[in-house]
Amino acid sequence: MGPLFRSADFSYGSQVIGITLSGALDDGMAGLGTVKSRGGIAIVQELSVSSMPESALAVVEVDYQVPIAETASLLVRRIAEAVTETSELKTR
Repeated sequence: MGPLFRSADFSYGSQVIGITLSGALDDGMAGLGTVKSRGGIAIVQELSVSSMPESALAVVEVDYQVPIAETASLLVRRIAEAVTETSELKTR
């Protein structure tokens, strides 16, 4: 697992959203698995260079598998939901 996933996991735990983008072999798969195991959201993009997303799908129970064109709107929606949930917790 690379430094990016380690630091995100350490700092934010279940608030992390991990996305497997394009790439070869299994780069990023361990990091995505860690994000998911700590309660974060795992997203895999459907891409033309598919060996990395395929590796992630084989090992990680992802929350979403989306085309590139839908990734941004999914992130905006999930982040807005997380902000609302956090705000509701603070007001209780």
